Amino acid sequence: MTIALTGDGVGQSPAPKDEKELIAILRSDAPKGEKALACKNLSVYGSSESVADLAKLLGDEQLASRSRIALEVIPGEAADEALRKETESLKGWLLVGTINSIGVRRDAGAVELLSGRLEDKDTDVASAAAVALGRIGNAAAAKSLQPKLAGGPLAVRSAVAEGCVLCAERFLAEGNAAEATKLYDVVRKAEVPEQRIVEATRGAILARGKQDGIPLLAEQLRSSNKRLFQMALSTAREFPGEDVDQALAAELDRAPPERAALILLAMADRTQTVKVATVLKAAGSGNAQVRLAAIVALGRVGNATCLPSLLETALNTDPELSSAAKEALVILPGESVDKDIAARLAKAEGKTYPLLIELVGLRHIEASEALLKAVKHSDPAIRTAALTSLGSTASEKYLSVLVTHVVKPTSPDDAPAAQAALKAAAIRMADREACAGELAAAADRSSGATKIVLLDVLGAVGGTKALAAVGAAANSPDPPLQDAGSRL
Repeated sequence: MTIALTGDGVGQSPAPKDEKELIAILRSDAPKGEKALACKNLSVYGSSESVADLAKLLGDEQLASRSRIALEVIPGEAADEALRKETESLKGWLLVGTINSIGVRRDAGAVELLSGRLEDKDTDVASAAAVALGRIGNAAAAKSLQPKLAGGPLAVRSAVAEGCVLCAERFLAEGNAAEATKLYDVVRKAEVPEQRIVEATRGAILARGKQDGIPLLAEQLRSSNKRLFQMALSTAREFPGEDVDQALAAELDRAPPERAALILLAMADRTQTVKVATVLKAAGSGNAQVRLAAIVALGRVGNATCLPSLLETALNTDPELSSAAKEALVILPGESVDKDIAARLAKAEGKTYPLLIELVGLRHIEASEALLKAVKHSDPAIRTAALTSLGSTASEKYLSVLVTHVVKPTSPDDAPAAQAALKAAAIRMADREACAGELAAAADRSSGATKIVLLDVLGAVGGTKALAAVGAAANSPDPPLQDAGSRL
């Protein structure tokens, strides 16, 4: 049970910051809510002076957790000694909580005490002791834990294995990879829950380093155990060096399709060292699931060398592959990709032509001259695509061209695309007033529906000149213009 602190003291008098005042609250008959708040403040302002009073609360079902929070962070031996002493009298979850706090403090002086608790009849207590020993993580703690992997209740063995893994992690962090490896391997061979085996195997891979760790990683990629396979994928993402990329590429060829697809995604997460050529090869042919994963990966790690293959796949009759390739083409990184697409557009033909036009717009590539040429194409679909891309890419220099296509479209069917392109371009312009001035002048020269379209664009652009033009329309004697001006 814990004490609820509404708003952590909101509406009450300010909590004292002086340690002596806080200790006085703990010693008084104050409500438990106030004592809980005092414990909280002692976690900030407390010292060894408050340890004894906090320790008295470790047996209080309502205040124990608050007391432990403070004792966990107060520096000095006094807190360690108090927590150790209280384990002699506490039972049940109060004892479990106190043992947890000893683990949080990584009290090396408690190893013997905790080792004895590994035999406790209460499996929760024994389990807490095992994990606390793991958090302490020294050689003595590891020595106490290892024999307990061989027997006892499964729940306790799971906690013992967790403690061993924590010790091994500490060894590895301190530069003792050899001892870490031994301890990880002991857990891997023990009869403990699968999750502990997975954790230990991951640690064993990392502790072994490049020479011996990568073969063990590859072994897990071939494992029939799905959890070990998934662990290998995640570990591959954090293992440094190009050797891992080579290992992943080798496994790609022998893995079943569903696993090969996941390996490809892991390869793509290694953006600095990924073997793009391997991913590109997988994207080009073979199982559709594998190809799809490879195409998605190329969108993240590919380069200009991937363009021919992705363009071809984007025109594939398989809608899923085609859609994935188009998405990859839109996000494919690198300025060289933009330059390559622009160069291809200048001489494109057939089905590739409208695709490149669309890509220019979606990637915001400057290729206005090529797009203006496409606007004159005999195919209305190509004209529409070109106008749309111009709306996304055209600079101030080409605004008048878009105005012309609105005022006098190549074909009546082009009017909607031209109008949408002009609005999209106009609202992007850096100099809003200059843009509005050009649009207002065009509106003055136009009449009827065209004038209303231009006023609509002006309304979207905004600014002083746009407001003046729209206001003039609202005051016009022409009813349609009045309606348009009032609406805008």
